[in-house]
Amino acid sequence: MSQHGAALQTFNQELVK
Repeated sequence: MSQHGAALQTFNQELVK
């Protein structure tokens, strides 16, 4: 669960970038 959230956050950050 935690891993999925972390990966999603990183992906989202890159997308917003």
